[in-house]
Amino acid sequence: MVDKKAVKILFKRYWSSAGWTNTHLRKEELEYAKEAGIMFEPIELSHDEIIHNVNELVNIIDLNEISEQFIASLSTRRLDLRSALGSYIVGKHLLEHTFIGTGNYCIYCGSSSNTKERQDLNVLNFERFKWGGVRHLDPLYIAFDLNQYSNSEKLVPTPEDYEILNKILTDGLYGTIVHRPSSPAVQTV
Repeated sequence: MVDKKAVKILFKRYWSSAGWTNTHLRKEELEYAKEAGIMFEPIELSHDEIIHNVNELVNIIDLNEISEQFIASLSTRRLDLRSALGSYIVGKHLLEHTFIGTGNYCIYCGSSSNTKERQDLNVLNFERFKWGGVRHLDPLYIAFDLNQYSNSEKLVPTPEDYEILNKILTDGLYGTIVHRPSSPAVQTV
């Protein structure tokens, strides 16, 4: 279960009623959120390490499972779980490669710097919880999001989740989505 107090601390760091903020947290708050796995110390990763991490994660995560977590997020509003599907789909198409380019950005994936850079994962986690992620094309975000997803508690989609999914899909499509436990998560009939 996600620690709501830790998520509140994360939100306090980056968001206020006026929008983005740069609030400094008390040491106790930061330690609490880090212990809960919601906030992190900065890490240093190179482009090649990030790309390798993405490729490893998309090869061990199951599409049906991640799809079910997306569906389960519909009634629970767990935007952090919803984010993972977008990261997975983009990550599946991100081929293993080394940094290609002469400047600061890889011409293949757009990721910056071939040298190890200090990365603040906290703002990425804030965006996962606040909006369901916004950087789905950024290899660092993809790797972080999928890593967080792989360590998260998995939910079981409810009939309400499937009703919401049906409503989303049938507002613009013909047909009904049904849940059949012995087959893939979603089928059109």
